[in-house]
Amino acid sequence: MFQTVRHWWGNGRGKVTLRLFLFEFVVVVAGVLVAQGLATYVQDRSDLARMEAERSRLRYELTDAHAVFQEWRAAVPCLDQRMNEVMHGKEFAPNELRRPGFVKSKVAAPSNETFELIARRHGMQEKTSLNWILGNIEAIEPSSAKIREQWALLSLIDPVNGPPTASNRAEARVAAAAIKSELERIDGISAGMEPLFQKLGIKAQEIYTPDRGPAKSCAAIWKSGRINPPLSMR
Repeated sequence: MFQTVRHWWGNGRGKVTLRLFLFEFVVVVAGVLVAQGLATYVQDRSDLARMEAERSRLRYELTDAHAVFQEWRAAVPCLDQRMNEVMHGKEFAPNELRRPGFVKSKVAAPSNETFELIARRHGMQEKTSLNWILGNIEAIEPSSAKIREQWALLSLIDPVNGPPTASNRAEARVAAAAIKSELERIDGISAGMEPLFQKLGIKAQEIYTPDRGPAKSCAAIWKSGRINPPLSMR
């Protein structure tokens, strides 16, 4: 058996077979590696395409969020002034203390995987800025809810509900103080967002109510009953 193998190797046929085997093995391995690399490349391009679509969607929705921040910034001084009037014991006309309608940003945050691809393609700074904006959109909501809750107590001094008592006025003053605190928080958050929007090149644009925008006067807020009055009333 051993002699047969030696003879097979010695006459050169074994070497040819080995070279053929090695050649075919290398070709197969190379083919597998190329196929795997191609699949990875295709998947990577597909992931990047999905990321770009999500990024475009997010930036579009953030134009509305930018408008909402601007609307809050324009409205805060007017709402704060009204709370000062409450605390100083002003006599209000019936329904003058009705709360104006607020606005809320409607932005869906991308997945963590999408954010990682944004950082890879567009830089870590953009990812950080977008995350910061999204976090502050959520941060405004508790303050907005607290204002709604406390504003309801101002009905105690609304003449439409009868003459207010000293106790009613005291409760209204406490509510007004709480509202002022939340307004200050919202104003601080909104002011900090403007430089980020500018750096990202995201303009302010009402998407869902394009006929509304930031108030240019307090009268427009009280007349329209909205912190984002119709453009015709600003």
